Amino acid sequence: MPSLFSRGIAAPSEPGKPLLIYAARGHAAVWDSARGRRAEGLDQLLGSRRSEVLQMLEKPASSTELARRLGLSVPTVNQHLKTLQHGRLLHTSRRGRYTVYERTQLGDALARDSAD
Repeated sequence: MPSLFSRGIAAPSEPGKPLLIYAARGHAAVWDSARGRRAEGLDQLLGSRRSEVLQMLEKPASSTELARRLGLSVPTVNQHLKTLQHGRLLHTSRRGRYTVYERTQLGDALARDSAD
């Protein structure tokens, strides 16, 4: 029996009724707060991926870091970042050899309102 509350395999001992409990597939995503906070309205306005990118930029990050966290290619993330930047939701700064993206006041307002 799959369970969200089991970290390993458990076999309760009840005479005559064997039962094996194991961690459910995808159980880590259930507790993912970034996904849970995203509002449908922001998804409809920006698209689900761009909404997710905007939410993930609560703290400034590079496109490489975002790509790793989202499980996407860097060029795909760069495309989303460029679109958000054109919409004045993000701005960039340089930190060493990296370009770091962070939300503008408008981007913060949209992300904050969608989390409420």
